[in-house]
Amino acid sequence: MNEKTVIKKIKTLKRIEPTSYQLETIKKRVSKRTKNEAVIISPIVRQRVVTAFFVICFVAAVALGLYQSSFFVKNIMETVMIQLTQNPYQKAQRSLTLSQQNLLIAQKNISESNVDSLIVSTAQTNAILAGMNMNGEPGLYTKSDCKQMYEKYISYLSRLQNQLHEAGKKTTDKNLKGKVVNFRSVVSQYHQQADSRLEAYQT
Repeated sequence: MNEKTVIKKIKTLKRIEPTSYQLETIKKRVSKRTKNEAVIISPIVRQRVVTAFFVICFVAAVALGLYQSSFFVKNIMETVMIQLTQNPYQKAQRSLTLSQQNLLIAQKNISESNVDSLIVSTAQTNAILAGMNMNGEPGLYTKSDCKQMYEKYISYLSRLQNQLHEAGKKTTDKNLKGKVVNFRSVVSQYHQQADSRLEAYQT
């Protein structure tokens, strides 16, 4: 095929224009094919989403496993167990123990996360004790048990106040200092409430 013949054929192709019917037919075929592919692709996409979800869960589980020794994770787990405890006296005991443990950790290393843990556990302990019946509950705890629990709680609050006072003087972090000062004010209120309730046992 010589050069002139090739050029002639190309010119002929350029003059070919599809009719409106041909265009409509092409459009329908493309649309139909797109829908079919969508049906095929859709399950694949769903599978990828599910896979991604499980990968994220796996990574989260690994991360959680790496931090199992962290007192923060233990705090969460213990808080859940405390809330599941039915006996108010046992619940108060566990919550106070958790608060005392958090205080020991904060004494070694005062940080925002440590203070946050103290805020949560102390508030929880205060709420549980405030909900206890001062005269005891038959089969659960006695009036004496409740009195002793308040004495331990007040002792804890005194130590907590001292620790927060020292931390407030030593820290140079403005955010931490502000949090410590605010929390110390809250602890002071807890202390007054506990003192007031304990006085009721003396009358």
